[in-house]
Amino acid sequence: MDDKREIKLGKTVIQLLRLGQAHTPGDIVVWLPQQRVVFAGDIVYTERMLVVLPISHSGSWVQTFDKLAQLGPKTIIPGHGHPADMATARKDTRDYLVYLRAEIKKSLDQGEMQHNAEDRIDQSGFRYLANFELLARRNAGQIYLEMEKEAF
Repeated sequence: MDDKREIKLGKTVIQLLRLGQAHTPGDIVVWLPQQRVVFAGDIVYTERMLVVLPISHSGSWVQTFDKLAQLGPKTIIPGHGHPADMATARKDTRDYLVYLRAEIKKSLDQGEMQHNAEDRIDQSGFRYLANFELLARRNAGQIYLEMEKEAF
């Protein structure tokens, strides 16, 4: 698919948009501009900690989220969680990624090993998200590996 495909069903406009890589390289959103509703897929997680996979790219994920925000959606249907507004989506997805990337950058700048960074980074501000205990340390490790590659 190209970056944009538009479908009209009667008077309803439906746009399929490829905004960039986030959770996976093939992330797309379904945008209903007249209703200002976006089906964000796994670009947005709410109420639940997102999962950074080996095929994810957290830096691009932040940029992709920002492109989604520029659409000006009133309602976001996330890949995981209940429909939300932009403030909730930003807090549960973008803010988490930005925080974790900043902390990993500090670790890399200080020459900290991956397992030490995973242990040191205080992610408790995101403890309210479901699956926090299962995914927080794992996400830190995955972003560490991603950013370590970027540094070389």
